[in-house]
Amino acid sequence: FGAGVEIAPNAVMHDGRLDLTILHDVSALRLLRSLPRFYAGRHVSLDGVSTYRGRQVTVQPFTDQPVWLEADGEWIGQLPVTVEVVPEAIRLQY
Repeated sequence: FGAGVEIAPNAVMHDGRLDLTILHDVSALRLLRSLPRFYAGRHVSLDGVSTYRGRQVTVQPFTDQPVWLEADGEWIGQLPVTVEVVPEAIRLQY
C-alpha cells in the first residue's frame, strides 16, 4: 500500500489467498487519529475495520449508486466485482 501503510499486515504473498481490508464509515477525524496505527499495521483491531481472507471475493454495492473501484492507486471500474486467485499465473521475485 502507498507510503508504507501496512493495510493488510497479515497477508502472505505466496499463500494463494486474497487479503481484504475494509474501512467502513469512519469520520475523517477518527481516521486521522488512527493513522499511526495504520502505518504500524495495528489498525485491524479498530472498530470500523474488517479483514477477510479467501481465494475468491465478490464485492457488491449496497445501493444503486455507483461505487468506484480502485486498485493500486488507479480507478479500474465500478462495483460489482469478483476477484479470484489464479495459482502460479505470474512469477514474482521478492
